[in-house]
Order: sequence, then structure tokens, then C-alpha cells
Amino acid sequence: QQGGGEDFDSQLPTANGQLSIFPNPTTDATTIAISGVNGEVEITIVDMNGGTVATETMSCEGDCTKRMEVSTLAQGAYFVRINGDSINMVKKLIVK
Repeated sequence: QQGGGEDFDSQLPTANGQLSIFPNPTTDATTIAISGVNGEVEITIVDMNGGTVATETMSCEGDCTKRMEVSTLAQGAYFVRINGDSINMVKKLIVK
């Protein structure tokens, strides 16, 4: 019987980070919640033409949230791109 396997697993970088955006659709602000991620994370909101309309960075220790103001954005669909050492995800955000 081997022991310590769990300890070894917990040191491996996780690639199964979770991303949720709420409320979505939104009119003024949205909260971006990330779980299962450690380290620096960059959040980029991109319009349908590929132009960056907002960028934020935050440091995550497992779970983190960032509230982003989107009231200045035109109505429409955007992509929220999350980039970090152990996460690379894109989700759609609707601004009404």
C-alpha cells in the first residue's frame, strides 16, 4: 500500500479551472469568478471585432472573483478571455 499519492497530485498544476460570469447578460457590471487556479491571471474583454475593451489582472489562490464595470460598453456580445499559468478560457458576455 502506497501513501502520499494525494500530496504529489496536489502539487501538479491544474488545468481544470472553472470560470463563471454573472450576471450574464448584464447592463452595468459583471462578476468574473474563477476557481481551481493559482497565480497571476489576466482578464481581457474583447469585442466581436477582436478589439480589447477592458483588461484586468488579479492574483488567485484557488478561488478568486473580480467585479468588472461594463456600463460604458456598447450593447452587444463580447468575449471574456482568461489567461494564466493553469487556465486559458474564453466565455461569452452579453451587455444589454
